[in-house]
Amino acid sequence: MNVFSYDLLIIGSAAPALQALGAARYPGKIAVLADSDTAKTPAASGEMNARLLMETGCFHSDPALVRVLCDEAGKQTEHAPAHADALPGCALRLYAKNNQIQGALGFDRGQFFLVAAPRILLCGGENGSALTMAYYAGARLADLEFQFQGHPLGGMIIDAEGCATVRGLYAAGCWCAGLHGAAYQAPVAAAAEEVFACRAARNIAATQMQAGVDLSALESWGEETAHVGAARIADSIGEIRRECAPAAEQLRFPYDEAMLETALQAVSHAQHELNELPPAAPEEAFLRLREEDWLIALRLHVFSAMERRDTLGCFVRGDYPNGAAAPYRVCMGLQGLLLWPEKEAWPPQHDARNEA
Repeated sequence: MNVFSYDLLIIGSAAPALQALGAARYPGKIAVLADSDTAKTPAASGEMNARLLMETGCFHSDPALVRVLCDEAGKQTEHAPAHADALPGCALRLYAKNNQIQGALGFDRGQFFLVAAPRILLCGGENGSALTMAYYAGARLADLEFQFQGHPLGGMIIDAEGCATVRGLYAAGCWCAGLHGAAYQAPVAAAAEEVFACRAARNIAATQMQAGVDLSALESWGEETAHVGAARIADSIGEIRRECAPAAEQLRFPYDEAMLETALQAVSHAQHELNELPPAAPEEAFLRLREEDWLIALRLHVFSAMERRDTLGCFVRGDYPNGAAAPYRVCMGLQGLLLWPEKEAWPPQHDARNEA
């Protein structure tokens, strides 16, 4: 399997981050790998809009992130973009070791490949694959129960500099929690990518990454992931998706406990069938990994909805029609589930940049 080494990998829409890196004269070697693009439109700014966004989101958003978004939306850098290599194909999985990002697994024209990079920036819009990539890397997620037209309004937990809870992992755009709150807000969707991609890029340029990449561990993980992915046949993908489709269709407002339990059972059954399929060619392996993304995203959404035992914003529980007496946020990751009281300081984990 081919391995490409870079100081920074940007997955998704790279333009804002590249502009900021160029302005900061970032000297590192940069690669860009596709995932999804987000249209950029003018967005809200100022203290008044910050207050309105907080109110619309039922005060469930992160005030610090919302204020940064509104203060910096629309600001453009005037410097030339930093140089970057555009890699063909798309990203599928991220790998972290000891809570430090190591690289990504990509796929292009029938072949898997690896990108070794101690820093990765996920930058883009409403795409569930980024959430599952972050989840597999060990990042904490939040607010996934809030949905708008099938897209989760939550995502990765970040700080005001775009740092996720895994060292070396950054995120920008609608893949991040703490901006929409409990209801979809168009100004957030329009501006979040630009603002936080630029802030993450400036942070990357201003700090020195001490950790390197364990190439041997990265290569072993890549081979194992691609091999596991090859246990899927294309015809079976459609069959399993059809079997699981009723569970997804049941996730309509208002939710209730029985509906969510039925959906969780269907997703678990589909994941079991997925793991029982025989090996196949790399093309089918690629499809299998994408299908796993869909199932994992659905499973995370169901778990979050089950733990949200109240009605808030765009989330409605028919069996819990009233709001919670003590507001909380639903957080999850490979470490498990966490219900975080809103009166406590956010985010619910140490700053990833300062972890020993």
